[in-house]
Amino acid sequence: MTWDPRLHPRDPHSGEFSRGTGWVRALSDQMATPVGSFRRGQQHVERTFGVSIPEAEVTSAPGPAAQMEHRSGKILINPGEVGRLERFRSLGISVGSAVGLPHDVWEEAGAHEATHLLARDHLTDEQQVEALRAGARAAGLPVPDDNERMFLSYGWSTQIEQESQMDYERGTGVLSGALSNYGSFGNHEALAEALTEYTLSPRPRPFAKAVGDHVLNVLREVRT
Repeated sequence: MTWDPRLHPRDPHSGEFSRGTGWVRALSDQMATPVGSFRRGQQHVERTFGVSIPEAEVTSAPGPAAQMEHRSGKILINPGEVGRLERFRSLGISVGSAVGLPHDVWEEAGAHEATHLLARDHLTDEQQVEALRAGARAAGLPVPDDNERMFLSYGWSTQIEQESQMDYERGTGVLSGALSNYGSFGNHEALAEALTEYTLSPRPRPFAKAVGDHVLNVLREVRT
């Protein structure tokens, strides 16, 4: 991990720190920041699936607290938007609140965005859908035959109209009970929420466990 003065004003290379404990203490301080916690979430995904995830870039631009830009593959984090993450968890919208993860909101977000990048860079669309089908079977949910119906089934619920798409509190999609309200937002979020639970929970539920096992097997087959 490299030193970022935007996250901590004390420079460990300055005379304020000795070469030994000062550097370690400074890095420990930085890891306690939102970005440090976010990075820990990414590292959980790296260890679980054996992939490399680049560190997030800090931004202050208006927008989500964290996001993965699909076109560039960049992961962005805006520490000033922590309220959005806290709101998600307090309302029981994310998988972290659904299963009571002990990790803080930034660590959960780090894992979530890392799994988006994992899917983008290491899985085909069909492999992603097959993973969701495996989860549906394990959770005893209907398994659509084609990709389009899969997206519709696990995407917008009848309670969520497009003009109020950010109103996740009303999530009554197929995956709300088996995964999370946010997981019912569409295929991409379903996969990310499932892999986040698989990565962070010591006892992932049937849907997440089946999805995670399927993805892990796909990645292992590619490496052999």
